[in-house]
Amino acid sequence: WFAFKRQVMEVMEMTKEELLSLKGTGDHPSDWALQAAQWAKENGIFTGDSAGNFGWQQPITREALAVMLRRFSQLQTENA
Repeated sequence: WFAFKRQVMEVMEMTKEELLSLKGTGDHPSDWALQAAQWAKENGIFTGDSAGNFGWQQPITREALAVMLRRFSQLQTENA
């Protein structure tokens, strides 16, 4: 049990460190998301931070999600 628990904790810590790390998560979305990322940039749904970085592979907050949903809603209204 203790060996299993240690292995699980090691994986959990590694995942936590990866999620909190800023390395390798800059302006390059994964290939599977590239088209959607470009569309979101072109339509103003994603605008990046004050330095122009998008951090495509970083987790987002609920606040950021709310802003993106509002921008999407406004885009839909403009195109109606």
